[in-house]
Amino acid sequence: MPDTAKFGGYWFSFQYNYQRQKAAKMYEDESDSYTNKDGQVFHLYENTYNGTSTFDSTNFKTSKHLFRLNLEENPNSYPFVGAFASLGFENTDYYYFNKDTLFNYSNTSKKNSQYADAGIYRIKGEKFSFSAKYVLYLSGYKQGDFRLDGYIRQKIGSEKNTVELKAEGGQYKETPDYFLQKYYSNHFRWNNNFRPEQRTTLKFTASMPGYNSQIGTRFSLLKDLIYFDETSLPTQYDNTFSIFDIFLNNQASFGKFGTVTRLNYQKTSNERILPLPEFSGYFSLFFAPDIHFNETKGRIRFQLGADVSYFTSYMGQGYTPATAVFYNQSNQLIGNYPFVGAFWNVEIKRLRFYLRAEHINYGLMQSNYFYTPSYPTNRLVIRYGVTWAFYD
Repeated sequence: MPDTAKFGGYWFSFQYNYQRQKAAKMYEDESDSYTNKDGQVFHLYENTYNGTSTFDSTNFKTSKHLFRLNLEENPNSYPFVGAFASLGFENTDYYYFNKDTLFNYSNTSKKNSQYADAGIYRIKGEKFSFSAKYVLYLSGYKQGDFRLDGYIRQKIGSEKNTVELKAEGGQYKETPDYFLQKYYSNHFRWNNNFRPEQRTTLKFTASMPGYNSQIGTRFSLLKDLIYFDETSLPTQYDNTFSIFDIFLNNQASFGKFGTVTRLNYQKTSNERILPLPEFSGYFSLFFAPDIHFNETKGRIRFQLGADVSYFTSYMGQGYTPATAVFYNQSNQLIGNYPFVGAFWNVEIKRLRFYLRAEHINYGLMQSNYFYTPSYPTNRLVIRYGVTWAFYD
């Protein structure tokens, strides 16, 4: 068959994107003093600059402008690829405020950054596709930051026996958020001069869409990571460490039965800085018949089954309500506890209904049902929901 592709036929377009984001947090308490079950008074926070009351508010507003010139991908014309070049502008206002009788302090900081990026891609290829992008911050708060990432995907085989291989990777240098550098509240205050964080990531996956299966591995190299220590204060780790994991996802059917499996093994070279459970998994087994009624031409589909999730024990990160951040702790191990549930999902024409029981093994095992230290998960809970789709 002759090659019908030809030179020319280039498609250009101009793009403008505008994004705006706003978020706010308020934290209030009447007193820092609490009494435990033994009648002993304790303080939730190490520092309370005003012991009468706390009313902290924090917010930020971000606006982003992007101007982009695109060379659209044209599968019928050489060179079969698309490309783009952009200029972007980021403007962020940070605000924090503390109201007390000793300190009346509020602060508003404006941080602006300008960047350029460029990329090349081929995403319409049936068997082969790729994408590569480079972003460089030219001036402003994030000057010198960069992001270089991309992927290559190749399909092998045909129909149900198709295997899709994909390699992804990236290298990043990122200036810390302003709130990690400077923050002021009734319980936490800091003024830092952190260096940009750096990381390198690699990911390889092999998928078989015809069998709903995927296996893969990831590797990350982290340098100058910023984390919250055991006093809930941000600090920077000066050295380099790594994270490695292997994962498997599968969804299978056997007649009227089905299973969903998700398994993950991971290892961090520095558990003190970044603690992770070594193994985590999820498994679901369900009965899913498709019932037809010949007289009415109706049909009922439902799933009736059970599932379990589990992760090995590790020093999970604690939670600080005053700043809404997770911090490293070494006092409580969590994990090594299965969470068992049962569910019933029903679909009748435009009606969908579900009934779910969570943590049905509550009270049958050791009471170590924590996802976060000091915050136990729910006991046995029954949830239900109904969805009815109406015709237009």
